[in-house]
Amino acid sequence: MTEFALLWPVADGLDVGAPLTVEIDGCQRLYGPDGAARTMPCEASTAVVVALEK
Repeated sequence: MTEFALLWPVADGLDVGAPLTVEIDGCQRLYGPDGAARTMPCEASTAVVVALEK
């Protein structure tokens, strides 16, 4: 079963873009506002794991 999470880009406490959809199964794809899938950078993967553990 594939699971997804939404990420809201924030910088200095302010929203800085449209939410991104992250596939959090083994594929770990990042879907941008344009719907295109990309490989999720390691830094983003680590941030998602830390956020989901809280």
